[in-house]
Amino acid sequence: MAVGCVHPTCSGPQNAFAVAALPGSNCVMENYEPTLSFGPAVAANDVATTRGEEADIVAFLSGIARDRRCLEFAVGTGRIAVPLAKSGLGVDGVDLSADMLAALETRDGADLIGTVHGDMSEVSFDRTYGLVYLVHNSLFNVLTQDGQVRCFQNASRHLDDDGVFVIEATMPTRFVRAPEGQSLKVAAVSIDSLEVNARLYNPATQTIEGTRMRLSTDGIVSWPIVFRYAWPSEIDLMARIAGLILVDRWGGWNGEAFTSTSDRHISVYGRSDATPER
Repeated sequence: MAVGCVHPTCSGPQNAFAVAALPGSNCVMENYEPTLSFGPAVAANDVATTRGEEADIVAFLSGIARDRRCLEFAVGTGRIAVPLAKSGLGVDGVDLSADMLAALETRDGADLIGTVHGDMSEVSFDRTYGLVYLVHNSLFNVLTQDGQVRCFQNASRHLDDDGVFVIEATMPTRFVRAPEGQSLKVAAVSIDSLEVNARLYNPATQTIEGTRMRLSTDGIVSWPIVFRYAWPSEIDLMARIAGLILVDRWGGWNGEAFTSTSDRHISVYGRSDATPER
């Protein structure tokens, strides 16, 4: 049986995404680079599948953008950017993974998107936007608090005076409640294959290390993932450091109320010296 990883060695931009292990913390996964989580196989799967809420996300963002140009941090394969652009909005995007951007180019409507390969905490576009957005927990792919703050600062630099920054993030509640700081779950099973998700949770560093592994008659492949989670209160403070304030927060893309039982939050930030239209 062959054993291997589907990801090549990372050679692209790293910057804010890289993090050194803390003494005694057992984090972060040895030899891990964030682009290892978003190689060719993951990119191809992202294009071939849907999450089922793309239309709701596009509708939400379109309503906030109000016909102004948009910038997506961690644009990936254009799952959101392409339909947003097809709706008539101008859209640019940045991503650290060259493989994800290459997969974006295969989508119908890819020519509508202006893309840059780079670090979303540092890349600079020569204009500002009515909407900058960051979805699907992509903020947590940045593995240091400083790096996450820089993402907010870069978003702020790219906002129009009345522009807003929208992020989607999971509530960390389920992470800190994991028995013995770990989890192992079956993701898929068939007659000749098994996929499992294994994760280790470290509340001291707010990091999670995991691997999705597929075992089949063809061999074993794995997709590593490491991310740093943050609570809404910490994220709000990052925004304040960047000169932004919380404007609205929901528990979902259809305007669900954010409550103590919400499993995620959709947060909207505007400049602290302006009051964005809502």
